[in-house]
Amino acid sequence: KFGPGDNVGCGLDYASRRIFFCKNGEFLGYAFDWVDESLVETGLYPTVGLDSQCPIFVNYGSKPFRFDLQGFARLSGLND
Repeated sequence: KFGPGDNVGCGLDYASRRIFFCKNGEFLGYAFDWVDESLVETGLYPTVGLDSQCPIFVNYGSKPFRFDLQGFARLSGLND
């Protein structure tokens, strides 16, 4: 669950083709394993769906991410 003030992130591990989520900078685990290569090559696009009147803010990388993506890459062996 998440609510007002929470920071929710979604990422694609290109090396393993797995999609993961994070909340307030903490890795929550992989939600989808082995995404079809054709989808990765065609492109995946972020989408937000809400049933609320609360404002949201979206960061496509113009500000530092709350999740430590570089640290995650090192731990996952993505830089090997």
